[in-house]
Order: sequence, then structure tokens, then C-alpha cells
Amino acid sequence: MFSAPDYHVKQIIKLVNAKAIRARKFNVALETINASASVTAKPLLAALGCTVAGLNVKTNGDFVHMPEPNPKNLAAFTDFIKKKKADIGFALDPDGDRLVLVSPVHGVLSEEYTVAIAVQHVLMHIEKGPVVINQSTSRMSEDIAKANKCLVYRSIVGEPNVVALMRKKNAVIGGEGNGGVIYPRLHCGRDGMMGMALVLDCMARTGKTVDELVAEIPRYAIAKDKVTLADFPAAKDILIKLFHDVPHTVTDGVRFAWPDRWLHVRTSNTEPIVRLFAESPTIAESEALITRAKKSLTRLIK
Repeated sequence: MFSAPDYHVKQIIKLVNAKAIRARKFNVALETINASASVTAKPLLAALGCTVAGLNVKTNGDFVHMPEPNPKNLAAFTDFIKKKKADIGFALDPDGDRLVLVSPVHGVLSEEYTVAIAVQHVLMHIEKGPVVINQSTSRMSEDIAKANKCLVYRSIVGEPNVVALMRKKNAVIGGEGNGGVIYPRLHCGRDGMMGMALVLDCMARTGKTVDELVAEIPRYAIAKDKVTLADFPAAKDILIKLFHDVPHTVTDGVRFAWPDRWLHVRTSNTEPIVRLFAESPTIAESEALITRAKKSLTRLIK
């Protein structure tokens, strides 16, 4: 009988060096918040020869913590990984399209590293080509693409927008900084299972730990904030005047790009708010950039 999860697993395995992964016999910790992602995640890891220690991997829909895969919600999983002496931990959101990596040494890693490691692996070990990320995704993936002499494009925030631009540019990989890897050789959609396979493939081919892979990637710090504004068009004009000497785009709110940092201010797709994102070499600099932007908008903030 045809099984969609089995088919999914088989298609993923075709796209990585399964023999190399199986030879490493990775010890993997898995957390799926008792949601549907377990249906594919567990058999995929088993098919790749991994020993799997699962926490909250039932499929009964009993969310034992808030679904956002962040350090606060994954505190118990971090302790679990250390107890099980796992090589790496994979935490998935309920529907499995977002993947967060957890180190047995440093705990929950920024969700931005998921796409960055996948991009680095594909470009260095599988194929070179264009990369597409959204306007609020970390510069890590952009720097990696440029280091591999590959073009990088930024889309409007939102999975459909990333996918549309990937198709237009014939991208070899893409994604969003929330841990959403999009690998078109499999399908054009965020896929945490594919993300797990690519990370394991990278660890197997290079012989490196997840922490060693992270150490190779340019390091930045992202700060995020949100406000309610009375007049967003007026806010854009104010910000453009404030940062008048900085290159900017207005395809998705307004985004300013310096050589080593950026600021993105846009209306939310899901809430009646305006989101502010800033990235720079340090969290203090990122927060200062957001503070400067908010200060200029004081009269518009409700």
C-alpha cells in the first residue's frame, strides 16, 4: 500500500550520501512536540542508520510546551540531549517545516544556522548555483553564497515569495531564517526532514561536529522588535531620511544594507503590527540600530 511518509523518506535518501551517514552511526536526539512531524522524522533517521532518542515524539497532538522551537521552550530537550550524549539534536515545529539544531555543548542554536549550514553544504559539496533567502534572513547565508561565488537574491518575507523567486532564478537551495530549508531537488517548500538529512550529510562528509560547522560560518547577531504605528508610509519616509546615505530597498517595507549589517522594517503578515529586524556583528549593535530607528518614529508609535 502506498504510504506518503515512506515515499517522502525514500525521496530524501536519494538526495544525500546515505552510505556515508550510515557509516557514522550518529546518535540523534529528536523533539517533535508530539505532533505530525514524528510520522516522517523517526523513520527517516532510522533509515539513515541513526540511533534515535526521542522526547515528545508521539503523534497525539498533546503539545507539552509552546510550539515555537526556541531556547525557552526547548530547555528540557537541551537537558535530554546531554543526558543521552547525542551527537546532535533536532527540534521540529508541529508541521515539520521548521528545524532548529541543538548542540550537546552549546544548547539550542539560532534557527538561522539551519539554513546557513544547508546552504554551505549544498554549495560546497553538491552543486553551485543561485541562492534565495528572504529580506529578514541572516547575512550568514548571503556571505556563504558570495564566498562560493554564487549569486544570492532576497525575496519578500513569506514562503510562497521565496519559492516564486527560487523558481524564477533557478536556485539550487533557499529558505527562511526561521529554520525553513527549501531544497528544490525534493520539492519547493520548507521541509525540516530534508534539513535534517542535509545537516547529517554535511557532518558525515566533513567528519565535523555541529559546533565545528557553526564555527566556520560568519557570525552575526539578530535583534527583533515590534511596534504599532499610526502611519507606516510616513514611517518609511522618516527612516529613509534618517539613513539617507545607506543603500535601501522598498520591495517589502524598507530594508537598509550596510557592508556588515542591515535593518529591515515591515508590516507583519499575521498581526496588525510593524516588525523591526536588525543584524550586525554583535547583539548590542543590532539593538542600538533598532533603538535608533524606533526613536525616529516616536511620534508615530501608538
